[in-house]
Amino acid sequence: MKRVLYDWYGGNMWLFHVINDFRPPAWNHFMRLVSAASDHRSFARYVTVLCAIGVAAVARALVRRHGEAAAFRWFTVLCVFSLGTALDHSVVHAMKMWFAWPRPGVVLPPGRYIGHARGLGTSFPSGHASFATVLAVAVWPTAPFVIRILLATGVALVCVSRVSLGLHFPADVVGGVLVGWLLATFVQRMLGGLWRVVTRRRHAVP
Repeated sequence: MKRVLYDWYGGNMWLFHVINDFRPPAWNHFMRLVSAASDHRSFARYVTVLCAIGVAAVARALVRRHGEAAAFRWFTVLCVFSLGTALDHSVVHAMKMWFAWPRPGVVLPPGRYIGHARGLGTSFPSGHASFATVLAVAVWPTAPFVIRILLATGVALVCVSRVSLGLHFPADVVGGVLVGWLLATFVQRMLGGLWRVVTRRRHAVP
């Protein structure tokens, strides 16, 4: 099963070499910046930015008398991001312990580019890819088309950066994206269902 779902009959290793061998000038520096931006430790910064944008959006909506709907939308964004990140961190940690698949630096012979010390942690799934995906899913419903393109591009760049830096195989980042998407979508739909129940009850009260 691992050979099919993770190794991709050799495709996982082949794609790793394609991405890891691509190294134009200043590429490593750019990849490190992208990777650092998707670290779980950046959570507080993103919450601060989302709160600021949400307050501005709600204030604007109040002028147009749509404040309640806007407030709920941004409340949902913050809840999905916060709860999704908490779930994501726990699930990814548990999966890493369960699978305990080694990072490229352990599997590959010397000579590959490895961004950190060899053998640091386990590989599957990528926590950076899952965190970036949770953020993208949380913001997606409130984002215009251009921002959605930037969100999708950001997730893709995070995935590439983790492989380019030699810290994950492609299957790890794909797994991270799936985990982040599933968890954030679950929280999103749960909150949406709760809002519909509350709305129906409010309208049912005479």
